[in-house]
Amino acid sequence: MDRNSTNKPAGSSILRVASIILIVYAVITLVSGLFMMMGVYVLAADADVDAAAVNIATGIAAIVGIVAFLGGLLNLFVGVVGFRASKRNDRNTLALVLGVISVVFGIYGITTAIGTGDAGSIANAVAGIILPALYLY
Repeated sequence: MDRNSTNKPAGSSILRVASIILIVYAVITLVSGLFMMMGVYVLAADADVDAAAVNIATGIAAIVGIVAFLGGLLNLFVGVVGFRASKRNDRNTLALVLGVISVVFGIYGITTAIGTGDAGSIANAVAGIILPALYLY
């Protein structure tokens, strides 16, 4: 048997690379979500303007920060599961299910981005579906 041959499927290296990129993206998202949640307290403490407007703004910022943080946790979990699955040769059912869930969220992101019509959001959403598609490959 050739010593340079491996029994790993061809998609495992793509899964490994996609998982590493997803983990890096998740860490960035977690940090930005934490900064958004901390910014709520800074905004509320520096309330020299209308209190009602500040309360609405801090509520929206807190919700966005929490959603970003939870999305980062989900991406981190998907990335770690994918990375561990890339090292095994057996069926990776959990990685497949998480990849499908990520693609569904990506399609939802594209749909909402097209609905808003913002070119930057559309480009971000398209990039957000490419990584889960590579994850499934």
